[in-house]
Amino acid sequence: MIDLYTYNTFNGQQVSIALEELGLDYKTHKIDLIKKQQRSEAYLKINPSGRIPAIVDHDVAGSEKVVVSQAMAILLYLAEKTGQLISDKASEKAKTYEWLAFQATDISTNIFNSFLLKVLIKEPQLVASDILRNRAKSFYKVFDQQLGKTQYLVGDNYSIADISSFAIVHSIHAELPMDEYKNLDRWHQSISKRSAVIRGLSVPS
Repeated sequence: MIDLYTYNTFNGQQVSIALEELGLDYKTHKIDLIKKQQRSEAYLKINPSGRIPAIVDHDVAGSEKVVVSQAMAILLYLAEKTGQLISDKASEKAKTYEWLAFQATDISTNIFNSFLLKVLIKEPQLVASDILRNRAKSFYKVFDQQLGKTQYLVGDNYSIADISSFAIVHSIHAELPMDEYKNLDRWHQSISKRSAVIRGLSVPS
């Protein structure tokens, strides 16, 4: 059994989608960011940084449990644990790491900081927020170019690289001029129809 501590954000959705795709037995614990439950004493014992998502894996041989936070780290842990959603081929595994890092550093960081400047601070910085959001959107050309060559981000096999990137693309899909990103649009539509993805997007309900 895996305990998943999450909220309905793109970072949280990455992990719930992966858990659904892998068919792992898990229990969801909603950490309401609006109510600042991520700063509760109980949750800080699980993840001292006070961020979601986090998992506690109780199904570990020779150990009581494994605790992992940070979406990218959790995806890698789950893929390695199950031997699924990541290639055994060194070159493809390296590309999976590369896409995960690209999404986490160049896309997610800009999107979150844009939200921070627009919504979370007392004196919103709308111009700076828009600059960061547009910077993130500009990187979608990189996704589109790659998906013009391959079915998924790492060749022809669906992987945690796709799950990670899908969650963030999906979160601002309505804002993207998809006529400019035809390959990305094809990829997004295809993944959106996967039953595990549909279930994962609704976690926590």
